[in-house]
Amino acid sequence: MTLPRDGPARAPSNAQEPARRYDFGVSRRLLPFFSSVLTVALRTSIVVAQDLPRGQIVDEVACAGDPAQSYALYLPSNYTRDRAWSLLVAFHPVARGRAMVETCRAAAEKYGYIVAGSNTSRNGQ
Repeated sequence: MTLPRDGPARAPSNAQEPARRYDFGVSRRLLPFFSSVLTVALRTSIVVAQDLPRGQIVDEVACAGDPAQSYALYLPSNYTRDRAWSLLVAFHPVARGRAMVETCRAAAEKYGYIVAGSNTSRNGQ
């Protein structure tokens, strides 16, 4: 079988493609959690710098806005509040925040970012 010289058939140029929708598997119900984590991280930078250990995983940090929400947290060993830090928020399908933080810990230490893994949000909720 041979194709015509002008190539395979194409849709007319005036045809509109359907809008692309990307679904990254994140429920809209997780948006409040994202905002809680960011709010806590921004509002408590002084507390974090003074009260939480650096270079080790903290298994449970409760959100100030909703104590029913919690996350595991990793601060790099060279963390100081004197500069801005990137924050990686990670989710595990069955809400094992520590597992997600452990997965990212070495890279977070090497490249200098904070990791928070949800202990509450899981698939289907």
